[in-house]
Amino acid sequence: MSEYSTDVVIVGGGLVGAATAYFLSGEGIDCVVVERDGIASHASGFSYAALGTFDEAGMTDSAHLDVASLGMRLHRELAESLLDETGVNVEFRERPSLSLAFDEDEVVAAQSPEGWERDRRLWEEDTQGYDVRWLTTEEALQVEPRINPEVLGAVYTEGTCDVNAQRLTLALAAGAEQKGARFVRGTVTGLSKVGGRVRGVTLAEGEMACDKVVVATGPWERGRLGLAGRADTDAALEGADSAPASPWPPDSRVSRRRRPLRLDQARRPDVGRPHF
Repeated sequence: MSEYSTDVVIVGGGLVGAATAYFLSGEGIDCVVVERDGIASHASGFSYAALGTFDEAGMTDSAHLDVASLGMRLHRELAESLLDETGVNVEFRERPSLSLAFDEDEVVAAQSPEGWERDRRLWEEDTQGYDVRWLTTEEALQVEPRINPEVLGAVYTEGTCDVNAQRLTLALAAGAEQKGARFVRGTVTGLSKVGGRVRGVTLAEGEMACDKVVVATGPWERGRLGLAGRADTDAALEGADSAPASPWPPDSRVSRRRRPLRLDQARRPDVGRPHF
């Protein structure tokens, strides 16, 4: 391992790592993905993977809407191309959404959005061509009878999508391997630097030299690689385990699945998204 070298080392075999390997290898760039456990065995194996725009920190400007437009188009393309390349159905599907309002302020904000919310509504209606409209309580309950009957109304958006993140990650990894990327199991404990520049990664088995390193791990791993991060994230993660806990109840089917889904399982039509 200490004599091995590549153009790019990608740390982490989740969705970001697999996608990075897929597109880099497609451009003829030699890359290696180093994963501690298994492909899509952490957050990428549990994510709901709704596709759209979100008002998280740093994501409330027009640039994010441009990226969202590109992402939606790319997901549609990958749903078909990855099935042809790997035989894996990533379960991309259009699925309407409801944004519920429970007080008068939320009703006003939903019916007459301002600022970022107005920009997002215009993006959904004009750029993406979504059907976006206000529903009364009765209309919302007709769409989804299980919502809280105390809701005052809801914004119905037809055109939003989701995807099976675990299957998507597996398909990207399989496609990347077909294009020449390599996936190895190992734990990256640090970055090797020469003259202040990263020139490789340190593993238990030795060092792997490279020209570039892409850190595609979750925030739980950042500290052990010696990477600085946002103060609020660091504070939230203080004392946290190295891997996130399962977001599902202990008795759910997902929480009992200890092993990641294998590629041969993903190709079978009877293995799909868990239903509750």
